[in-house]
Amino acid sequence: MKYKIFTIPNLLAFFRVIAGPIVMWNIIYDNNKTAFLILSFAFITDLFDGLIARKFNQKSLIGSILDPIADKVLMGFVLFGICIRNNLLFWIQLFGILALLYVLMFILFYPLFLKKGVKINFVGKTCVFINCFVILALVLQYNVWLMRIFTICLILPQFVYFLQFTRKVGEENHEVAH
Repeated sequence: MKYKIFTIPNLLAFFRVIAGPIVMWNIIYDNNKTAFLILSFAFITDLFDGLIARKFNQKSLIGSILDPIADKVLMGFVLFGICIRNNLLFWIQLFGILALLYVLMFILFYPLFLKKGVKINFVGKTCVFINCFVILALVLQYNVWLMRIFTICLILPQFVYFLQFTRKVGEENHEVAH
């Protein structure tokens, strides 16, 4: 994998990092249409950065790390903006704890996941796709069922990735034993 930094996909991912606090600020101050538009554009950049990287041979190690981080940072800021705007202390605490756990797990396990060949799967992609629409709806108006759906779609892929990881480790241990 190449060590390019200034590629179009990396710049699009970086845009999502910058968009996060801007969208959050707009949500908190009830500029919901502006937040919705910026967030929609950010989601569109997420669709195209991978496509551009593959089509124009702009894959990079930095991009493979920055892309998932940018997605999580964007979603984190948007969620906290929604929770602050709607005075949702329970959700702020829950997502704060989940965010901390996710960051710690990402730092600890992401290199191992890459080494073991754990890749994005159908469940992960489907949940991200669903959550893009759920979070856009939440920007416009809070709904407890949408928050529950978002939370399930946030947690479910992590379990699937962990199961995939443990299966690969188990297969390796089985091969070593024989």
